[in-house]
Amino acid sequence: RRMVAATRPDALRARLFQVCALMLACGVIGEARALTDKRIDSRLDTGLGGAAVLPVVFILVTATLLGLAASGYRRRVCGALAAVAMFELLLTGSRSGAIMLVLLLLLGAAGWWASGRRSLRDTGRGLAIAGGVVAVGAALTYFVPELRRIFHTTDPSREQNAVTAWGIVTQDWHRVLFGMGTGVIWPWYASDAHVLPDQVPKPWTWVSVPYSDGFLLQSPHSLLLGVFVELGLVGVLILAVLLGLLAAAAWRARRRPLQGMMLAGVVATFAAFPFDHYLLRNFGVSWMWWFFGFAALALTAQPKVAREGETPGP
Repeated sequence: RRMVAATRPDALRARLFQVCALMLACGVIGEARALTDKRIDSRLDTGLGGAAVLPVVFILVTATLLGLAASGYRRRVCGALAAVAMFELLLTGSRSGAIMLVLLLLLGAAGWWASGRRSLRDTGRGLAIAGGVVAVGAALTYFVPELRRIFHTTDPSREQNAVTAWGIVTQDWHRVLFGMGTGVIWPWYASDAHVLPDQVPKPWTWVSVPYSDGFLLQSPHSLLLGVFVELGLVGVLILAVLLGLLAAAAWRARRRPLQGMMLAGVVATFAAFPFDHYLLRNFGVSWMWWFFGFAALALTAQPKVAREGETPGP
């Protein structure tokens, strides 16, 4: 937050472009490693996060690059890099990533419609981009078997994880209100620090505690479930207020190309929260979420003259 706040308004767009380009370069390196290292599958991941959580970064990068292009900043370069970002997102084979991408395109289309800058030419471009994304996604899932998991709608392990956790927390109204506390039933911090003993089975952890027995994963695998079980309804309320404020900011910025598109990307990531544990875990990915969120809010808070005083690039 301090880094974003300290950046001059006229330099923030350049900083955003540089961060996006860096994330895409890391994605290229990660996919090269996935294709050449036979010990891992071909789904794209990087040191910032695994294939399950990395799509949040790519959706934020996609939204930012589309916003930069729409606002006139290096229009062609940003447009091309946005296509690369969508391609890399599809290479993760993430179901939540596919949902976020569809949601981002819908939100972007709604913002474009509300902007009043509609034209037949722009409509054709938008339909061509959407059709291209669908065609590339279909081709990838056909030629790369690992990516076909995008169409799998069930996950028994996560379902059992949620049922067991729900049964534990609802045994007492104090737990429902204030939660169990961080790491009480999910030792995710120990797993992230690689201090769990080798004999602990993965991905399952057998829970045997005085108030329940059941199967749990080593983390909630859902921000919503994690916040409710560990922080209770109080934590859920705080989270709801935070997300509601961001959604309201996105609505107010819907007519501004860059700010509106960036905040649309932030809102699109809400679709990933039921699928994995963000904001409080997956620190690299979560840090990028906070960075892009604060950057969008900083741009929204700029005076109108500064906001519109950017020079279009090639």
